[in-house]
This record gives sequence, C-alpha cells and structure tokens, in this order.
Amino acid sequence: MNDRESARQTRGYNLAVIDPRTNAVLESRGFNTIDDRVGSRALTAFIENIPAGMIVIVASQGAAAVNLGDRAANAFQLLGGTGDPRAQASKAYALIGVKGAAAGTALESFQEGAAFAWIGRNPDDRTLAAAVSAITIEKK
Repeated sequence: MNDRESARQTRGYNLAVIDPRTNAVLESRGFNTIDDRVGSRALTAFIENIPAGMIVIVASQGAAAVNLGDRAANAFQLLGGTGDPRAQASKAYALIGVKGAAAGTALESFQEGAAFAWIGRNPDDRTLAAAVSAITIEKK
C-alpha cells in the first residue's frame, strides 16, 4: 500500500484490511493454511469479523488451499470473490474486494507461480522491449 509492504508474508493466506475513507491499513494478518486446519478456521473467523465496506486484499503464499475448509473457501465470497481456491490448489491466488460486496465484484486472479491483482500503478515498473513466453529449439 503506497509503495510499502503490508503483507505478513506468512505461508498460506495473507490479508490486509484497508479503510476506504482514509486508505489506512487497519490490520494485516497471515493464516498458515498449509500445515493444518487451524489456520483455515482462524481465516474464516477473521473474514467474518471484518466490518462491511472495508477493502480487503488477499494473497496466497505456497500451497495455501491444501487444508482450506468449506467455510474458509466460501468466506472469499464475502469479499466479492467467486472462485474456490481448492479447485485450483496448485495456483497462486490474489483478490482485492470489499467486505459485503456481491460475489463476482472482486478483482480475483489464479495463476501458476504468482498471481497479481492491483489497483492503481502497476507494481512491475520494468521497461520491456519484448516479452517472450517460450522458445523452442529444434534440430533439423
């Protein structure tokens, strides 16, 4: 937020709650949902207790959906998400939503390796002359 890291960078899911009036990060928490279901239950309780109207940013680190329970997976819908991270467990997950918003209104991303969702300036400020996704060399 404002070029400052707000995530806890915990294994599992990292969430930051932002006040939309002041743009202040009100709380930042990490939930280890990789090692056991304890983190999943804590994540669910945290999301359920966020006041309506707050902006919430979610980012996964590692195989975060491994021990995600039904209630935790559904809790992302409380933030405007639609996807169930367990359905794409091998992919990184990112979400920017609003607590209490309708499902489907959040910016949501599932990607191999790293998932990105941002509002405002793109955090990747590299200048690229070209982007190459694959090179194949064949012997003739």
